[in-house]
Amino acid sequence: MILDKFAFNFMFLRLWQFSTGFCALFWSKIQSNKLPNKAEPNDVSSWLPLTKEDVVTISLCILSLCLLPRNVEVLVLRPLVTLFTAVIIACDAPNVQLWKSETLVYIGDISYILYLVHWPVISIFLATTIRSYVFCILTILIASILLHHLFEKQYLKLPMGAVFPLIFLLIGANAYLQYSIRNDSFWNMRLPDETREIIDKNRILYVSLWDVEARKDKCIETDTDTPFPKSSLKGYCRYPPGNGSISIMMLGNSYVMNLGEHIRAHFNYNYSDYRYLSVLANYGLYSDHTLESAQALQFSKNQVELYKPDVLFVVSRYMENIKNPIQNNDPIVRQINETIAFYEKFVKKIYILDAHPMYHENFLNLFLHYVITRPDDLDVLHLDKKLADDEMRPVRKRFAEIKCKKCHFFDLSHVFVEGDKYLTFDKETLMAYVDNSVHLTGPGVQLCEPVFEKVAKDIMNSF
Repeated sequence: MILDKFAFNFMFLRLWQFSTGFCALFWSKIQSNKLPNKAEPNDVSSWLPLTKEDVVTISLCILSLCLLPRNVEVLVLRPLVTLFTAVIIACDAPNVQLWKSETLVYIGDISYILYLVHWPVISIFLATTIRSYVFCILTILIASILLHHLFEKQYLKLPMGAVFPLIFLLIGANAYLQYSIRNDSFWNMRLPDETREIIDKNRILYVSLWDVEARKDKCIETDTDTPFPKSSLKGYCRYPPGNGSISIMMLGNSYVMNLGEHIRAHFNYNYSDYRYLSVLANYGLYSDHTLESAQALQFSKNQVELYKPDVLFVVSRYMENIKNPIQNNDPIVRQINETIAFYEKFVKKIYILDAHPMYHENFLNLFLHYVITRPDDLDVLHLDKKLADDEMRPVRKRFAEIKCKKCHFFDLSHVFVEGDKYLTFDKETLMAYVDNSVHLTGPGVQLCEPVFEKVAKDIMNSF
């Protein structure tokens, strides 16, 4: 419920709703099996002067919040809907007229099959045409009805002694299917040569850019003491001295590894000292709610104070909390200003990576899936510029409130703009600009080279 993507994929955060339903059902069964107490009316609570029908009606009214044309905050709506659905189940009020609807009862009977069937159908067959939508809806309904009558209703009639062999048979069949898909040529798709060529070109992008590209120079320092586990230090490097007089430091998260070598190349060794540090959850200017992020920020401050670079690059991908709506006397803005005031004591210039659009996680997988199954719908993978700008707006509002005389922002988002979209792949070569871990690929970074060149020239001309 805190992070949608985490909640969606974390099993226990999905099972709590099922568990609530089970508890409500067991409660209703326990209550129905209790001997009636003559001292109390049949369906009136001793502590709440409402009948079961009253409670059900109130619960249905709360469930109707889902039908409102205006969105209700999901952190409020989801627990409410779950809780009052459980209340309806627990009440087990047979006299409610709505429960006597055969259509509603049948929808309830096939609902779980619908839930299981709709994901594979949508992921395999859904395209952006009306015909595809109609096909998927009909396929889901027909498959759910058939499975309900031919399988679900039948195994519910089985005695317990037959259920366990069926479960083991299904588990074994699933295991064999998974093995067969990975090892038997029967499942291999026969793709056109053009499609195969696109896939082969993009395969190299599965490896992070900094692991693919050869370094021009070997680091003379690769380790340092850290206040956090060394596994969080993704990169630390001091390059051999250059031919210039400028000392440069780059700090941030994994985007330092992603972009750093390309930025350094444009200085053409016109520096005296060049080092970078890449730390998990290090945003360079502020910390999120985790201890690791706070430690990373303090580590960055210590490094700046220790080496006192002339130029400081803050190269980070800005994550969740800085994208929240800005507040009066915003705590993140306060922390950013405090951090920058600290940096300004030791450096002459600060260059900060501006807000950047948030790409889909596992984008490369999604892109190649579309290349194979929906080659005519690739354009839907580009980001809607208006939506992406709306998401970045709180970040830019916070940056606009920074009090800093030495700061310069460099923006990479504009190089991906075409019309009302942020491009996520090259339309000519069909090479993805983004990998599975929301880092830029080689073709994506290539678009940014003019920005890097301009930044490097500005720095060298100012010293």
